[in-house]
Amino acid sequence: MTDTTAANRSVVWEEGERSRYPHFVYALHESTAGTILAYCEARIGRGDADPHDLVLKRGTGGDDGALRWGQNIIIDNGDVDGGLCWANPTAITDRRTGRLLVLYALNDGSRNQSTSRVFVRLSDDDGQSWSARTELTSLFDEAPHRWTFHFPGPGHGIQLSRQPSTRLNGRLVVQFWHRRALSSEPRSYGASVIFSDDGGDTWQTGGHCGVGMNMNESRLVELGDGTIVLNARGSKDGGLDNRHERITSHSVDGGVSFAAPQQRGSLRHTPCDAGLVRVDHEGRELLIYSHPGRMDTRDELTISISDDLGRSWIGSHVVDAERAWYSDLVLRSNGRVGVLWGQGRPCKVHDGWGPARVVYQEYGLDALLSLCQRQGRQPTAVSGRRTTGGHASREAGSAPSGPTLTCRAPN
Repeated sequence: MTDTTAANRSVVWEEGERSRYPHFVYALHESTAGTILAYCEARIGRGDADPHDLVLKRGTGGDDGALRWGQNIIIDNGDVDGGLCWANPTAITDRRTGRLLVLYALNDGSRNQSTSRVFVRLSDDDGQSWSARTELTSLFDEAPHRWTFHFPGPGHGIQLSRQPSTRLNGRLVVQFWHRRALSSEPRSYGASVIFSDDGGDTWQTGGHCGVGMNMNESRLVELGDGTIVLNARGSKDGGLDNRHERITSHSVDGGVSFAAPQQRGSLRHTPCDAGLVRVDHEGRELLIYSHPGRMDTRDELTISISDDLGRSWIGSHVVDAERAWYSDLVLRSNGRVGVLWGQGRPCKVHDGWGPARVVYQEYGLDALLSLCQRQGRQPTAVSGRRTTGGHASREAGSAPSGPTLTCRAPN
């Protein structure tokens, strides 16, 4: 069933806003004040290694999801020093303090994209102003697998709240993907997490996984029993092409270690970043997943729902039949589900590559479940539920924790 009304749909970034084409790679979260914050790369050049600004807009409005979007807040400017490639915003909210955080990378901008640097900024005023950036790159000085390129997310991290060990509740966890230089064979794609137990003041490395399974851009969810699930898109590397697949791993110790990853096949779609959130609804634990609905092209933004932790899917809803690029999801404090995505046929510059605009839409959960008509259950695709025994140490072979880094709050 396709929703043709889209009554509460709003455009966040128009085509060519501030002479940037396109707006691409998204992050989305809600503040404790109920503000929706959307982030993206405002690309000066179309390529992954070209100069990009990193920008933010704040959305406010009524309970029906018809948000009003403020002006661009520039997190970092790419049109300086000969062009800087700021990339992969990944946002998180500390619900204990109201602090907002955005982690992101600085691509070296070379054709080989050999190295990157990682930064974080903090906001204690609902995203209206931000601290100076703090560099976190040294967390990866002793990265395994000879990884030299480290990107967060994209999308959003999570704050733990259901851990059997209550001391872990409140921990902020952010996912990363890694590789060697583009010229390397293999590139050794893999994933990891970093975490903070003090609201983002200091950070430590957690477990890593996915080399040999080509784990790339990913999302995290915390299940009802405290299991953390890392869900990643596949890649093409080392003789394995699993670009249409999702690969999952799970942690039962708050992200310190991850089990050996598994490839999940029931939600196959064209290679693309995808959104994932978990929600409790009338005694059921639901996973909600946003993704392109096609195998061959980035078209038909679709939301799929599972009520058995990803073992099967109760149905899907086509949000939009146009071209659908990256997306992210947010579960709002009022119970509504918001989706942000790159929409439309390629923009008019840069040889017609990239989404024409970025849009946001919300659903009440009951309405979304109704739209996701039951289509027959399929094998597991997203989850990696807690199991007894067989759990890896820090990876499947991970190194000891790296250094702890300290960040500054806004002045």
